[in-house]
Amino acid sequence: MAPRQRRQNFVDVRDVADAHVKASLEPEAEGKRFILSAGAFSFREVGKIIRSHFPGLNKMAKIEDGVKDELVTDCSSVQAQKILGMEFIGLEKSIVDSVNSIKAYL
Repeated sequence: MAPRQRRQNFVDVRDVADAHVKASLEPEAEGKRFILSAGAFSFREVGKIIRSHFPGLNKMAKIEDGVKDELVTDCSSVQAQKILGMEFIGLEKSIVDSVNSIKAYL
């Protein structure tokens, strides 16, 4: 059996900030709580994104072959999409933008 890597949900911090603003302005949001998730990810996927966009950082983006991703949690952001009109930033953009912001400190 192949080793497994957990897949967890993620959300870009910019989406979290956007949701807070939208919830404070949307009357229908009053008294509600919102789950924010742009989808599931594994750290192996993050490594692949870093490797494809930043070849000079390959040593920092270790990828184990033969690992099977296993979904640990599954969250639905339907209410946030419906009431707040959320459109989430995807994993690739989130990772690329994060690495670009950190590169200045490496």
